[in-house]
Amino acid sequence: MATLKRTEIETAFYDAVMASLGYDQDKDYGSKKPPVRLTYPAQGQPDWGVNDDVVFILFGDADDDSTQTVDETWENSGDDLVRHHKGNRVLQMSFVAYGPNGYDNLVTLRHKLMDNPKLLKDKGINVVPSGNSVTYAPEIFQEMWWQRADLQMQFNAAVEFDEDVRAINTVDVHINTDKKMPGGAPGAITQLGDLTIQKS
Repeated sequence: MATLKRTEIETAFYDAVMASLGYDQDKDYGSKKPPVRLTYPAQGQPDWGVNDDVVFILFGDADDDSTQTVDETWENSGDDLVRHHKGNRVLQMSFVAYGPNGYDNLVTLRHKLMDNPKLLKDKGINVVPSGNSVTYAPEIFQEMWWQRADLQMQFNAAVEFDEDVRAINTVDVHINTDKKMPGGAPGAITQLGDLTIQKS
């Protein structure tokens, strides 16, 4: 499976979170914002009410030892070769929930995602089981406490890169038999570009 782009990862998690919380991921909300969102409001001001249930999805790549291992295979391509690099990528997913049901929504979400839902598996995304739990963390905004909860989880996703390796068709070789080997013995010096080979 090819390396997933950012938009593909966001779409996969949007669908999975919507479905996990009982929302219709295919619904067109028009000018109204959906209950699951991929970005915060551009102006910084909340565009939802203190009693609205909203979940934000944020992600990046985690620094993990499993991402260091790379599997490499080679494939013939006519006279050339294709070098396949395959490895692991660990997605650090952050879910931030607001609203009176925010905490409970993240408890439900964690349970559903720990089951490795088909919506993610079909994209080659698999949960990393962990003991991470939901954190209840209300925050104050404009002299009012807003209900908030946080959850962080990690997921493995494959990365794959292909590199074309062209065959060497010709090499310029220059042989100079006038020069002598160390010690005065006659010999040949063969030059391959910047590489010099002495033949005895």
